[in-house]
Amino acid sequence: MDWLPDELLLQFFDGSSIAELCALSRVSSRWRSIARSHPTFWRSVSIREWEVSRGALPTFLQRVRQCPEAPLDIDSDFDRDVPKTVLDAVRANLHRATSIRMSSREENWPLSAFDVPAPRLRRLEMSACQRSHHSPAATAPATTTIFAGQAPQLRSVKFADLIFWLDLSAAVKFPAVVDVDVSFSSAFSSDLPADMFDRLARLFPHMQSLVVNIFDYAKGQPARRFYASPLSATASETFAGLKQLELWNSPACAATLSKLPVESIPSIALFNNIFNEPEVIRVLVPFAGDVCLSYDRCDSGSRRLVISVLDGERKLQRTLEASDGESLCSASMMRASMSPRLVALSIGKATAWYSLLAAVDFLPALRVLRLAFSRDQVWSTIKPAGSPALYAGFIRCPSLRTWVLDTDGEAVVWPNALAEKLFNAVVFPRRCADLHLHNVVLLDYGEGTEALESVATFGFKDLAVIVDPNSEDWFDGLV
Repeated sequence: MDWLPDELLLQFFDGSSIAELCALSRVSSRWRSIARSHPTFWRSVSIREWEVSRGALPTFLQRVRQCPEAPLDIDSDFDRDVPKTVLDAVRANLHRATSIRMSSREENWPLSAFDVPAPRLRRLEMSACQRSHHSPAATAPATTTIFAGQAPQLRSVKFADLIFWLDLSAAVKFPAVVDVDVSFSSAFSSDLPADMFDRLARLFPHMQSLVVNIFDYAKGQPARRFYASPLSATASETFAGLKQLELWNSPACAATLSKLPVESIPSIALFNNIFNEPEVIRVLVPFAGDVCLSYDRCDSGSRRLVISVLDGERKLQRTLEASDGESLCSASMMRASMSPRLVALSIGKATAWYSLLAAVDFLPALRVLRLAFSRDQVWSTIKPAGSPALYAGFIRCPSLRTWVLDTDGEAVVWPNALAEKLFNAVVFPRRCADLHLHNVVLLDYGEGTEALESVATFGFKDLAVIVDPNSEDWFDGLV
């Protein structure tokens, strides 16, 4: 390749990744010179604390000056104060930065370094990682008009313990921002303004997705409750335009949600709510519309409650997700507000199913029932000798048309006798209902070897083997 002219080598580099360019630049002095003149080579700049301490800062400064007009992605992570030379270099290149991620554990984040326009910036992530024993009131600097209020292409922002050091006056707005993620340690929770949501709406008037997390930095647990003040008319309009709202820890409570126009937000997620408030359901779930409820295992291994509300045309109207599923899915809540409207139910935990049997005896509108028990749950909690009392209750479901047997793990074998006890816990018109199986095998209990070839044994109308009922819209086409 060395015999290729410079212009052809540059064309060869056009199809190379940044990592490949870095490797190729070490082949020879000629290749190194040509590769470093290629714009892609200078697009991504990563600044680490150890690199600065080892004298790599001059190299960084040389890199960012090599191609002054090329787009630039900046990624930095410091355990101590960010060196002034680094801040100066970043500030001098904000005019061409398209992405910034900067993290520091210092006590006084110098936001003043970002007081110049950033016309190309699309994504911003800044974290201060404040130590819990420091007082924010003593260390917080004067508010800063970040980017001089001029970042017309900024679409996504993520702040940790920094957002209210910014100038949130009405004159400063970032109208292009649609995704906002803010978090606060407990050192800041006592100082958070009650009009926090108003301030966010003022700064990002067209946001479509908002994540708010208030937690205890020292213990890794939720901080004390956050009580929000009522929204202004302008802020209410902004929040009514949200497509997704995600609240973690302290804000995930009825006291906060009652101040927000939740009826206009189609997707709401609550996580790590230690207050265990069934009132949250009453605040969030509309009074009209059919309800689909799922209490299953999520990707992290924990369980989550997902409530989907359908409009009159069976189109998705509202989605509520909560990690604290069992406390929110209480017996009183099911009886009072959910039972008459429940058209689809999915449960992935045997104890939750038995709790439902004990609490609810009539689900008049239920059309789809999905039970997804693991092999251990089938044999340890469903076998007749182990828990006969669990079959004492039953639920009447006159509208049931589809029963889905699933598993959240490896394939499960259901002996006929156990399956029959499960089916007997629900009173429904079997001749009108279909049985769907996914990763589940039904075997004759006596023989233990012959697969069930017909659903006539259980009296179902038809048998179907489904491919993947674990999607978000597992009830789609069934209700």
